[in-house]
Amino acid sequence: MTNVDYKKAYEYLESQLEDIMVETAILLDHNPATLRIDEIIADQTEEGQVTITVSSSGEHMKYALYIYKKGQSIPEEKLMYQQQNVFHLSLEPGKYRIKAFVQQNNAQKVAETKEIKVF
Repeated sequence: MTNVDYKKAYEYLESQLEDIMVETAILLDHNPATLRIDEIIADQTEEGQVTITVSSSGEHMKYALYIYKKGQSIPEEKLMYQQQNVFHLSLEPGKYRIKAFVQQNNAQKVAETKEIKVF
C-alpha cells in the first residue's frame, strides 16, 4: 500500500472547492432568477373587502392589478405598479376577474388571471 500525503490531498481538494465556489458565484450573478407568478390569493374577511396577495418568484419585483367585472373586457379599476405584493380592495358583490402583473428589474413582465367571487 502506498503512502498518502493527506496534507497535499486536503490542499488540492480545498483549491478545487474554491474554484467551484467562484464558478458558481459567477453563474448566479449572470443568471437572475426566473420571473413567474406562483399564486394569486384572494381573502375576504368582510362584505366587499378583499385582500389580494400575489406570490411570485424573481428579484426586484413590482406588482400591479387590473380588476374586471365578470363578462367585461375593459378593466373596472387599474392599480399601477407598486413595491408591495398585497392589494386591499373594496368591491361590490359579484364575480370578478383579477389580472395580476409582476415586473422584474423594471423590464421583464409576466401576468396571470384569477376569477373571484365577492360577497
